[in-house]
Amino acid sequence: MHRVYRFFFGSLFLVAITVLHIGLSYLLPHPWNNMNILISTLMLFLVFTESPVVVWMTMAVFYVIELYAIIPFGIHIFSATMSTLLSLWAYRYVVTGRRWYSTLALTAFAILVYRITYTILLVATSQAAIPFSAYGDLSIQYAWEMLLTSLLTIFLYGIIHVPSLYRNHFWKKYAHR
Repeated sequence: MHRVYRFFFGSLFLVAITVLHIGLSYLLPHPWNNMNILISTLMLFLVFTESPVVVWMTMAVFYVIELYAIIPFGIHIFSATMSTLLSLWAYRYVVTGRRWYSTLALTAFAILVYRITYTILLVATSQAAIPFSAYGDLSIQYAWEMLLTSLLTIFLYGIIHVPSLYRNHFWKKYAHR
């Protein structure tokens, strides 16, 4: 029964994060609407749980995003899943620490892999030629997304992780007297 509750509330959380991502991308002004709340949440889940379940969560969340996208089906799912898989590999074998700067690097790496894969697949599946000037605009938008998503992840990391540091420090210092 515990697994059913975890699955239900986990699914509800994923739907809420997806709705928040879609809603905020339309409500926030220009540079702030480039935040990718989904990847930020997934990278925080990866850092704090160190579980490969994050790959399945990515597939589920980006499946919902695919339902509302106007691009060919599968581009978001494949790009996000590959980004999460490579981020999981990088977290396990390269970054190995749960510090704020490793979380920042992991988020920037995930966004970079996601956007490179997304752009390559989008160009490969498009019927018309994309003008070269569009890549400059895309790179500026992707840079904003990488910056703002990384800052959001660090902000949320601080909200989640710093109180636990103070709580652990308090218990080590005062509880054993």
